[in-house]
Amino acid sequence: IIGVLFVAFIMAPGSMYLSLVIGGTLGPAAEWVTIILFAEIAKRSYTRLKKQEIYLLYYVALALVVGTGSGAFGGLIWNQYLVQSPAASGFGIADKIPYWVAPQPNSEAILKRTFFHKDWIPAIALLVSGMVLSRIAWFTFGYTLFRVTSDVEKLPFPMAPLAVQGATALAE
Repeated sequence: IIGVLFVAFIMAPGSMYLSLVIGGTLGPAAEWVTIILFAEIAKRSYTRLKKQEIYLLYYVALALVVGTGSGAFGGLIWNQYLVQSPAASGFGIADKIPYWVAPQPNSEAILKRTFFHKDWIPAIALLVSGMVLSRIAWFTFGYTLFRVTSDVEKLPFPMAPLAVQGATALAE
């Protein structure tokens, strides 16, 4: 839980900042820094991280930081910039961008620069529902492909640990 909170409150905002300022992200460094940090904390505590814990840290860092480029809410920050940008105002499209993409430029949520406002509810609801539907599709198609490779093709499975093998070797 502490690892997930570390990724959510330290690594994801850092990646968002880098993405918005220089156009780059932390990339795979977010996963490795998180795993190395928590593996070292575990060593100092005279314990070891289990494979399940390493997988969890790896995939949380991948989903929150690397998988979305600038974090889960990075796209919302870009959308609110687009709504109030000089280019959108100059072309007269700022007021035509729907409320469910981002609040309008005169919204209190934009003026106070906060996500904790009712004007953000439609955009955040779409973001969260898209993430949930994406996960459902990922699991169902993943299970379908597992059945095809396992039962029909008789191929060795799973291949997923290959992606995390470096992290588990490092922790061991």
